[in-house]
Amino acid sequence: MSAFRWRFVLLVQAVLGLAACGQDGPSKRGAETQGGATVLLFTIDLEGARRSKAIPPGEGDDLVVAQLLRGLEARLERYGVAHPKIVITAGDRFELQVPPDVDLERIKSLVTATGDLQFRIEVLPVYGEFEGLNGEPRPRSRVWEGADGIEATPLGFTLFKVKEVNRWRQQHDLGEPYVPSDARYRVAPHEGTDGSKPEDFEVLEEPSDPKQRMGGHILANVRPGLDTDDNSHIHFDVKPEYQVAFADWTGANVGLPMAIVFNGEVRSAPTINSRIKDSVVITLGGRPAFGPQSESTVRELRDKQRYLIAILSSGALRVPIRFKAQKRLEAGK
Repeated sequence: MSAFRWRFVLLVQAVLGLAACGQDGPSKRGAETQGGATVLLFTIDLEGARRSKAIPPGEGDDLVVAQLLRGLEARLERYGVAHPKIVITAGDRFELQVPPDVDLERIKSLVTATGDLQFRIEVLPVYGEFEGLNGEPRPRSRVWEGADGIEATPLGFTLFKVKEVNRWRQQHDLGEPYVPSDARYRVAPHEGTDGSKPEDFEVLEEPSDPKQRMGGHILANVRPGLDTDDNSHIHFDVKPEYQVAFADWTGANVGLPMAIVFNGEVRSAPTINSRIKDSVVITLGGRPAFGPQSESTVRELRDKQRYLIAILSSGALRVPIRFKAQKRLEAGK
């Protein structure tokens, strides 16, 4: 069985698009460290989560917050912050004490990242030529089928995308969750763009069958790795109970671009070259074409590995968290 049968290398250069922390890792000092520590203040958007139905009716705020903070503690500890000190200051607010010499921006990102990872087929008006590893054709030649009042043509696709991006922006500006006009398709912005124009977005297929909505929930055993060329990887196993569904879904979509959507942003869309069943690999980058990697590059790649592993191994957050302010603790306080 070829390597393509047991894993799919998702070429996601700089998948997280985040700056390196500039050190080999966060401080391992416990939360009892006071002098020079920083306190970060966050709010929990319980109301927004209930509006989006992320919290089912009847589930109390106290239980939701307790589960949320346990997940954050696990995430921070997996990243390398030993014994994170989280204190609830109100029903929807909490403080996190961060030891000295830790990258505060990285910690803020760890806490506020939803951690939602999705695999979706990118919708295009037409797809280029494709031939599989064994000469097989693309099973699906067309994904765009038109929408309400819009024809299934390239011009219709362009009109739909412009209309849908405007809808996304209007709902985003109001602080409301984006609800697509057609349940079959949705738009998502590219990582690193401001979402101000249609070119900043991709159209994604949203399967009607929940079993075909692939994402982080199907993955387990998240771990770092290197290949023979010193390229940094993140390895995942597909959980046994999802392997048949994942293999069927990828097999049906061979030859189509699979968008990697992380925290609501499209990071990359590599082509599915063959049926995939039990393993996924994300490549973060590695050795340059000429010469060895610099020390700063090695640190950056290691930090990206830790960041992604910490988030994906702790699971996605149901409730949005927003950073509000920070204050520095003086020695002896």
